[in-house]
Order: sequence, then C-alpha cells, then structure tokens
Amino acid sequence: SLNFSLPCESNRPVRRRVGGAATMADQSTLKALRNKLSDLEDELDTAHEAQAELEKQVGQLKSDLEAKEEKLQSALTEAKDASERCASSEARLQKLSEAQDAPAEASSPPDSADQSEEVARLRAELQELQRSLKTSQMETKKLEEELKTAEQQQKEAVQQEKKRAEGLTSEIQQLQRSQQETAQAEAQKLKAVEAEHRNECQRLQQLCQELESDRDTALERMQRAEETLKQQMQQFQEFSKKNAAEARAGAEAMGKELEARNARIAQQQAELQRQAQAMAEEQRKAQELQEQLTAYVGTHQELFTRFQSAVEQLDSEKELSKAVALEREELRRHRDEVLEALKKERDRAEKEHQDAEQARQDLANAEPPGPAQLAVSDVLISVSFKEVERPLQVKPWDTNFEEVVGAWLHAVQRSEQLQSSLVRYLKHLEETSTAYPLHQDAKLLEVHEQFADA
Repeated sequence: SLNFSLPCESNRPVRRRVGGAATMADQSTLKALRNKLSDLEDELDTAHEAQAELEKQVGQLKSDLEAKEEKLQSALTEAKDASERCASSEARLQKLSEAQDAPAEASSPPDSADQSEEVARLRAELQELQRSLKTSQMETKKLEEELKTAEQQQKEAVQQEKKRAEGLTSEIQQLQRSQQETAQAEAQKLKAVEAEHRNECQRLQQLCQELESDRDTALERMQRAEETLKQQMQQFQEFSKKNAAEARAGAEAMGKELEARNARIAQQQAELQRQAQAMAEEQRKAQELQEQLTAYVGTHQELFTRFQSAVEQLDSEKELSKAVALEREELRRHRDEVLEALKKERDRAEKEHQDAEQARQDLANAEPPGPAQLAVSDVLISVSFKEVERPLQVKPWDTNFEEVVGAWLHAVQRSEQLQSSLVRYLKHLEETSTAYPLHQDAKLLEVHEQFADA
C-alpha cells in the first residue's frame, strides 16, 4: 500500500496584505495625532505652571499687604497711646495752672517753686508728646497712603490675575475640548482600523477554512484512490509490479506537483512582501515628491509666466521669421529672374556682336560702296532702347556727344549716371560704323554695364 502525507505547514493559507497602504496611512495618522496630543499636554502643563506662578505672586502680594496692615495697626496704636499721654499731660498741666492761680496765702513759697518746676517739666513733656503725636500722625498718613497704594496695586494685580486666570481657564478648556476631540477622532479611527482588521481576520479565517476543506477533500480523494488501488492490486496480482511502478510514478508526480505548488505559494508570499515593501517605498517617495512639489509651487507660477512671455515672443519671432523668409524667397526669385534675363540678354548681345563682327568682316571683304548722300535733316546715328520709347539720335551737326546724351536723359527722365557710359557707346558706334545713317537696337542696362568702366 502507498501512504500519502501532505505537509501541514505548506498547506496553511497565505495571509495577503490587503489594505497594507491604508494600514500604514492609519498608523501615520495615529502617530501624528499622538504627537499633537503630546504637544497639547505640554502646553497644558506650561499653562498650569504659569497659573501656579501667578498664584504664588498673588500670595506674596497678600502677605506684603498683611505686613503693611500690621505695621499700620501698630502705628495707630502708638498714635493712640501718644494721644492719651498728651491728654493726661494736658490735664495735669491744667491742674497745675489752676493751682498756681490760687491765692498766695494758701500756698507756701517752697511749694510754689516745686509746682513751677513740675509745670515746666510737664510742659516740656507735653511738647515732646505733641511732637511725637505729629510724627505718629505723619507716619500714620504715610502708612495709610502706602496701604491704599498697596490695596490699589493688589486690586489691579488681582484683576489682572483674574483676567489671566480666565484666559488660562478658557485656553485650558479649549485644550481639553481639542484633546477630547482628538481622542474621539483617534478612538473612531482606531475603531475603524479595528473593524477593518476584524473583517480582514474573518476573511482570512474563512479562507483558511476553505483551504482546510480543500485539503480534507484532497485527502479523502487520495484515501479513496488508495483503497481503489489496493483493490486493483488484489484483483490484478500478476500485474502488481507494473501497477505499483505506475502508482509510484503517479505518487511521485503528485508529490512533485504539491512541492511545486508549495514553492509557488512561498514565491507568491515573498512577492507579496516585496510588493508591500515597494509600496511603502513608493509612499515615502510620493511624500517626498509632495514636499518638493509644495516647495516648487512658488517658482512654478513664475516659470509659467516666463514661459508664456517666451512663447508669445517666440510666436512673434516666428511670424517675423516667416515674413523675412517669404521676403527672402521673393528676393531670391526676383534675383534669379534678373540673372536669367541678364544671361539671356548677354547671350543675345554676344550673338549680335558675333553677327556684327561677321557682317563687318563681310563688309571688309566686300568692295566698299559708294558714299551715300545724306541730307541735313537726316539722323546720323539712332539707337533704340527697349526700356525707353524715345530713341537716342545724333544729327550731322551734333559734335558734342555729352550735350546730346544729357538732353536725351533729361527728356526721358533717366539718371545722369548713365551719361558717361552712353557717350562711350556713341563714340564706339562712331568709330566702328562704316556706313551712315546707323540704326542700332540695344538695352540700356547692358550698354551701361559694358561701357561703364571702359
């Protein structure tokens, strides 16, 4: 028979850390609440210490006031005694005065002398008592003033202490209320966390029960399979070795499968732990990024404003560059057209020059014709320019080419800078022509370029 045993430790349910981020957040919140509660307790202790110090000061003021009151009572007692002594001395003095005013025959000379000394002594004593009485009265007034000042200061101090005590009481009440609210909020959060943990524990317990039931079902199936295998081995003894080998192979495969499943479960558990650690690290990085974001919020607006101004400036520069590019392309196109036209005219002029040279050679080789008869009104040289409708004409009597060219430029409203090149051109025609009248077609720009620096 084959015995199959499943490892109990590997079949225990894996506790997944569901809500790990929420638990860490709750722990950080509880830590912050505890810190805040400790700060409030420190403030409350400080307030109690301040109140005790104020009570100590009030007791000191009361003791000083009681000492001053005792001193005033003693001064009043002394003043009263001095008044009584002064009154007794005055009564005795009055009696002595009455005795002196009595008839002389009733008293003897030795008695009158004794009475006079007694009167003088009593008067001196009376004056001394009056001075001491005045001094006692002044001291009494001074002590009364000091007592009034001390009472006023005590009242003010008591009022200030009452105000400070009321402020401290309100602060203490506020701190107690905030402490109660914080404790209630912390208790509610703790209750919520406990409820969540309780739900998680119940879910995990349910999952454990399901896994245990699956394990029991698997064990039952394996037991049934073992019993079936025993029956088959009893029925087929001749094939016992083969069937046993196959059963062993299946058992080994099943054991390997269970081991692989356990390995996958352990791997998943390690992966969950790594994910939890990565989540904690990501939360820490997120908190750091949040702090950096809070620190950079001030500069973000300024950078955004600069970015907007830069974008606007860039847009304007792009539009300007587009306009410049279009103008540049237009100038290039115009330049290409002008160059093409100049090239064509130059080719045409070279061709005409070649034709003229060929004609001149033909004329030189040919017999010279007879002189033509020119009239006075005939034109000796006539040059037609394509750019100007009026031709440049030289009459037989025109000997100064500069005056002729200047008058023609003024008539056609052209620049006087062309005068020197046109004069050279007329002289060239005059020198190279073999027959008159001469009619020539040319371009003003080509003539100026050809004879400007000649």
